[in-house]
Amino acid sequence: MKIALACQSILLEKSLEMFLKTYIYPYKQCDFVISDRHIEIDKPLFYISSENSDLDIPFSKSSLILSIEKFYNNISKESSQIKTT
Repeated sequence: MKIALACQSILLEKSLEMFLKTYIYPYKQCDFVISDRHIEIDKPLFYISSENSDLDIPFSKSSLILSIEKFYNNISKESSQIKTT
């Protein structure tokens, strides 16, 4: 699992870097992007916000990891289904 960060909030981005340091990669090498705002990108977006998001603020490290793993598994399944058709 390779993750890039694109957060508007510096505090959130630093927290994510601390929690996910072994998973952080540059955008070109990542599987998906975590952001606190909707952005137009060509990769899957894991959205963190206070409403209508993949993960609500505030969150714990364990809830972050569980949500990211679930998100990654879903995009991996979708990717493998596209490749087989």
